[in-house]
Amino acid sequence: MILLIGATGNVGKHVLSSLLTETTDIRLGCYDVNETKTQLNIPTIEYVPFDFYDQTTYKVALKDVQSVFFIRPPQIGDPSIIYPFIDALKEQNIQHTIFLSLMGVEKNPIPPHGKIEKYIKKQQLTYTFIRPGFFMENLIHPHGQDIKDYHQLVVPAGKSKTNFIAAKDIGEVIARCLLEKELHYHKAYTLTGDYAYTYEEVAALLSDVLEKEIIYTKPSLLGYRRHMIKNGFDKKYVNVTVFLYIMTRLGTAKDRTDTVKTILQRPPTSLKKFIEENQLSFI
Repeated sequence: MILLIGATGNVGKHVLSSLLTETTDIRLGCYDVNETKTQLNIPTIEYVPFDFYDQTTYKVALKDVQSVFFIRPPQIGDPSIIYPFIDALKEQNIQHTIFLSLMGVEKNPIPPHGKIEKYIKKQQLTYTFIRPGFFMENLIHPHGQDIKDYHQLVVPAGKSKTNFIAAKDIGEVIARCLLEKELHYHKAYTLTGDYAYTYEEVAALLSDVLEKEIIYTKPSLLGYRRHMIKNGFDKKYVNVTVFLYIMTRLGTAKDRTDTVKTILQRPPTSLKKFIEENQLSFI
């Protein structure tokens, strides 16, 4: 039995769809079981209540489970809230734990992902850490409205480069790690696409595919922050993204790995293909 926490999110939905091609021994931990059942409409899998804040939900969710995939919900900024769940994984002798982490987190002590990784290691769990680069989906949310309505890309990355990856590729890699778990014990995988773009190049690619000119505005960090808050985004969320773009300016987002190709036996999704497949989100 495989337990998935976060199966309706950007990555989790692709983990689920990939697993379903080979197994139905899947249990979903859901904040709202009825809502998730209605949303997914997959009667062959199991749904149970789960809430990181409610430790009484852990035992039922983990009963007879061998492998677990989980994410840190974005609303949980304090990693210690997740530590009791990691303790429960230890107590229940879970064979394999996969955590969706963050690219470069091994060199960056600030994001909560790194603290969660360290706690998993401290508890001596058999783990796989998935450390993806910037999601291609970030161009849709939070930046899609600017692209769609104002024909502009508002990102404070300066002239730095970013190697994007599609959530579908991440989900497929995680599914393979769950299905072939012994091959991936105690591994930390950095997942990227095959090319690092400047945001000027991203704007040019958007312009080419969408057949309308998209301008990269090169805002300052404070100008970006004001813009996003004015557009209705939560200040805490915006502050986190500002920090990520500071790191991007320092060159932390440009690295490239062959991990996707090695595990999936195919090249990662190109940014051009992603934009082509999601044109309706930008027009």
